[in-house]
Amino acid sequence: MHLRTGFGFAVVGVVAVGVACSSPSPDPAPPAAALDGGAAPGSDAGTTTPPPKKDAGGADAGSCLADAKPGELYALSSKSLATEEDVPMCTFKGKVLLIVNTASFCTYTPQYEGLQTIYDTYKARGFEVLGFPSKTFAQESDTDEEVATFCSKTYAVKFPMFHIQDVNGPQESPIYTWLKSQRGFEGDIAWNFEKFLVSRRGQVVARWDSSVTPESATITQAVDAELAKQP
Repeated sequence: MHLRTGFGFAVVGVVAVGVACSSPSPDPAPPAAALDGGAAPGSDAGTTTPPPKKDAGGADAGSCLADAKPGELYALSSKSLATEEDVPMCTFKGKVLLIVNTASFCTYTPQYEGLQTIYDTYKARGFEVLGFPSKTFAQESDTDEEVATFCSKTYAVKFPMFHIQDVNGPQESPIYTWLKSQRGFEGDIAWNFEKFLVSRRGQVVARWDSSVTPESATITQAVDAELAKQP
């Protein structure tokens, strides 16, 4: 496992290999906690939260684009999984972001639970988890509706989720094109559940591979450090 910083790679474990994810199946078995339709342990039943209509400073989502500079994350948008509306990334300006490419049929899929845990833990301090379902590795459902249902019923996901999109290749999300172009963090996404940490100033400050769990000290300490900084 590797942690990327803006100054290259620091070895912190063993790299996870791509075979860690299972092949998609027509009717994947949900976790035991969800077999009766309930939420995962420790979670309240709920639905994926639509992204905010206002940015961190209270501005309307549309109007904040006027202040976004070309070439920055805040100039980009993506469609919400919950509402199918375009959501400008500037609605999250001034917050610390953990951006994750997700999938429903992967050995790493239970990380949804950890992602929800850190979202609940840090949200009040100005933290957001942004989930981007992707079929790049053939581990995702066919439709946004299926993803939304799976996330809400199986893991009670409440953090913002976006529509299914590629994270590599000619049709990749512009947000992932931007993430992968940042100095010190370049390179294609290797597998599902890679994670980018974005500072309050809109800069990528860390990138972790799939094997680094959301609730690990590696990630929570980095999130704490970024939240302590002023925009």
